[in-house]
Amino acid sequence: TITYEVSRSLTFGGPYEVVVSGLSSSTLTYTDTSASPGNQYYYVVTASNSTATTSNSNQATATTPAAAPTNLAGNANSPTSVTLTWTASLGNSTITYNMLRSSTMGSGYTSIGTGSCSSSITSPTVTCTDTNVTAGNIYYYVVTATNVGGVSSNSSEATVTTPTTAPTGLIATATSTTNVNLSWTASPGNSTITYIVYRSLTNGSGYVAVNSPTCTSTISSTTCTDTTASAGNLYFYVVTATNSAATTSNSTSSNTTTQTTAPTGLTATISSATSINISWTASSGNANM
Repeated sequence: TITYEVSRSLTFGGPYEVVVSGLSSSTLTYTDTSASPGNQYYYVVTASNSTATTSNSNQATATTPAAAPTNLAGNANSPTSVTLTWTASLGNSTITYNMLRSSTMGSGYTSIGTGSCSSSITSPTVTCTDTNVTAGNIYYYVVTATNVGGVSSNSSEATVTTPTTAPTGLIATATSTTNVNLSWTASPGNSTITYIVYRSLTNGSGYVAVNSPTCTSTISSTTCTDTTASAGNLYFYVVTATNSAATTSNSTSSNTTTQTTAPTGLTATISSATSINISWTASSGNANM
């Protein structure tokens, strides 16, 4: 009666550890269910009867597919750059990683076109930088692991929002003594973006957030009206944009002067038969009048 013993090693040529023994002579196959993902295994079989045990058979090798990487995380370094990191898949085989990206949560993943995330990344490297992103967008990333045994399933998804850029085209137009209409071109991106309008009496500094009914601290539209201005003043306005990643720098400023009010306190005093002195209280405002 002949029985068989299957042994394996993680090293070419051994040493080998017994996986199973005592297989009957009618059994010429065996499934090793104790293997781990990502490993290259080397197998040998021996035969025994009542007299002796043979030397090892020829060596056969097989590599289990790698498991998906874990702990994928991303960080937007700028409006056009995202750095991604993950925990390596386990195993002694040569493993490469492929980063995939989508603008839709949970589906539509495609390879990245440029940057260090655009080609296969060989372990032990577990980071790459996507430089093919644009400002203000939400991106969804997964990473897979590949070895000679196959390609893993996707990792868990990481969501990254790139900072948007400052609004452009700000225009301030005074429409009365107290009202200034403001409009601007929206900052780019598919993320949720809100705006804050600031005002100063000094060009380039001293900006304070405007707080009027339509120019609140979180405007989702690209127009608002400052109803808290004072008559006759020269105002300088800037606007910023905010999404979940960051707040932008100030936009280019726009200035306007509110309409002043009529002079008050006009008096006329006769100083002689041919002379009348006229005086009044100045109209309000810091603008030159």
